[in-house]
Amino acid sequence: MKSITLFITQKLKLKVNESKSAVAKPQERKFLGFSFTDGPEIKRAIAPNPWSVLSGESEKLHDVQRASASMRR
Repeated sequence: MKSITLFITQKLKLKVNESKSAVAKPQERKFLGFSFTDGPEIKRAIAPNPWSVLSGESEKLHDVQRASASMRR
């Protein structure tokens, strides 16, 4: 990882966001909303949305925000 980072920063003069960079198997990473399945035949799959777990909580937050906005009027 270090050698490719040096190449990108020094030769190509680009910035590398190390907090987003990782070395892992494709099945363990998410690429632009897609992931890859593991098994004898690797297939592309839509990656799970991390915000879907919070959907119930976000709806409650929207209700509170709507209520507070209506009180301001």
